[in-house]
Amino acid sequence: YVGKNEGPAPAITPYPDWSWHLAANCNGLTSVFRMDVDECNRLWVMDSGVVDAENTVNQACPPQIMIFNLETDRLIWRYTLPRDQVPDSSLISNIVVEVLNNDCTNAFAYLGDVFRYGLIVYSYKANRSYRLTHSYFYPDPLASDYNMNGIQFQWVDGLFGMALSEPDQRGNRLLYFHPLSSYREFSVPTYILRKTHTLGSIWIY
Repeated sequence: YVGKNEGPAPAITPYPDWSWHLAANCNGLTSVFRMDVDECNRLWVMDSGVVDAENTVNQACPPQIMIFNLETDRLIWRYTLPRDQVPDSSLISNIVVEVLNNDCTNAFAYLGDVFRYGLIVYSYKANRSYRLTHSYFYPDPLASDYNMNGIQFQWVDGLFGMALSEPDQRGNRLLYFHPLSSYREFSVPTYILRKTHTLGSIWIY
């Protein structure tokens, strides 16, 4: 029950339907932490493919991006991350999507690897991705000690929270991000992330 006077809770309706949530089905959805909806009415789903992450990283299926048309609830695109961009024990847990110049074909997804401290940039138009690393993706060791109701433990999760700014007058955005275990918030212009694989460097503020 939801509450005393609200009556029974509504039945859970899986998205897009139950057939996508069967065990040991790597063509379906295995383990989704985050999603994002773009201005083209598409739902971008980051399926980590990881099960039992609280104990050990069991990579049951390859991590993949799935894009659904929200008008039809049908899958319109699938992209499996290349193996060399997913180190052992990775957990790709977050996704934010940027559409450039209102062109639905020119979209980029930014994916955070919370366990192996990396950022993956995916181009929808080019259908390719690349992995970036930076010390700001790592947890702060001074912020990794936790105490919850007297239970003390260390938690060394890295790049986790991500959000895009509104575009400036030139149409440029900032990607704001922080490691889970950190006291600091960082930002980087997304045009740098989109060119980093050719520039060979990354600048973060």
